[in-house]
Amino acid sequence: MRPPSLKKFEAELQANKGFYHIVHFDGHGNFDSETQGVLVFEDEQGNEQAVSAREIAQYLTDCRVPIFVLNACKSGQVGVAGQLVKLGAKGVVAMAYSVYAKGAEHFIGRLYGELVRGECIATAVAAGRKSMSIDKMRPSPKGNLPLQDWLVPVLYQQEPYTPFVPQKTAPSFTDLMAQADNTPESSKAVGLPDESAYGFIGRDYEILRLERAFRQNHLVLVQGMGGVGKTELAAGFARWLDDTQGRTGGMFFTSFEQGAGLSQVINQIGRALGGERFSQMMPEQQDAVVQQYLQTNPCLLIWDNFEPVNGFPTGNEPLLSGEERNKLKRFLKELRGGKSWVLITSRRQEPWLDCGYSLINLRGLSQADAQELAAKILQTVGVERKNLPAEYLELLKLLGGHPLSLRVVLPHLKMQTPVQLIEALRQGLDTFRGQEEEGREKSLTVSLDYSFATVSSYLARGDG
Repeated sequence: MRPPSLKKFEAELQANKGFYHIVHFDGHGNFDSETQGVLVFEDEQGNEQAVSAREIAQYLTDCRVPIFVLNACKSGQVGVAGQLVKLGAKGVVAMAYSVYAKGAEHFIGRLYGELVRGECIATAVAAGRKSMSIDKMRPSPKGNLPLQDWLVPVLYQQEPYTPFVPQKTAPSFTDLMAQADNTPESSKAVGLPDESAYGFIGRDYEILRLERAFRQNHLVLVQGMGGVGKTELAAGFARWLDDTQGRTGGMFFTSFEQGAGLSQVINQIGRALGGERFSQMMPEQQDAVVQQYLQTNPCLLIWDNFEPVNGFPTGNEPLLSGEERNKLKRFLKELRGGKSWVLITSRRQEPWLDCGYSLINLRGLSQADAQELAAKILQTVGVERKNLPAEYLELLKLLGGHPLSLRVVLPHLKMQTPVQLIEALRQGLDTFRGQEEEGREKSLTVSLDYSFATVSSYLARGDG
């Protein structure tokens, strides 16, 4: 649901009575002041909206939804699941305690796989728990550790129930064509950079922040220092929207690092829409066609590395002329009120755009996500985390979750200890004391300086 509000949820169920086999809730469970179970939705502004189990059960009963899956920590413990079954749900799958995302991934994937095969809900839950028991390794700062968390998912039901019976015969060609006509086309993502060698890691909350921001404003600027992951976040957000049909009009990625202008933006979108026909139009007609398409279709435009457009660092000549910058400003203002979104990434704020964007400041990865990235980096260079001393965690903390710092510094653990790296980094940090750079900017600068200095010394000795 976009937004994931009670109003949207209720309207969807009312408009499709008897259609859904399952409602899946991925969020939080809690108790209210009267100690009854509640689930936490959110309103259009992103504020918490606690809804009682009784109210939710009424919607499910009225709209004939038999199964409710609660991928919400402690949703079984707080009494939501039991109340839902008592009030009419045929089956409720819930979590008795907190569960790692990796464990939930094993469970949920197997659960739905079994249901689609035509198994009853009890058999599907048992299979999901077995999958967790077999794949029991869960992430920790010191490496994967075995957990017996297969006990966490629980099933509440009053009678056996099989929600889905697969077709026994293959569908006809006519059936397949009818299904294709009624299925929304997957969005086209044009120009997106490939994922890094380590994949897209974390940033769940940042993606949620972006969705919330775009509900209030069609234009969002993500500002952060170099190497903090702005480009990866923008591309990851686009892939998330593509996977969930969030922008069915298309997604278009443009890098301004080398001085792209509005004509490049227009041509990229136009070629994706009209191909040869578009290239034969006059420039004014091309502009009008693209503007009209963006106004009437839910698209996402990503303008990456935008800072050089108006000169970066401060004092450098802008890569685009004043006239070209004004074209970009007018283009953004003309998109107001339309269905498309524009996501800009930059190392700084861009007040000269004068278009009322929403600002999101991007910091380093969360502790858990930084540990996941670190694990993949160390695996690539052949370092076993379990063999590292306790100072390894101090090193991670010093790097502040900055992705580029992690990629630059951690490979040196192949030949040096965490204590040696910490000492080298701290000596570098001392040289920045009294300056105005923020701590993570210092960490990046020192990380890069240390890495390049170390590489140079290896090469000078012939170790490289």
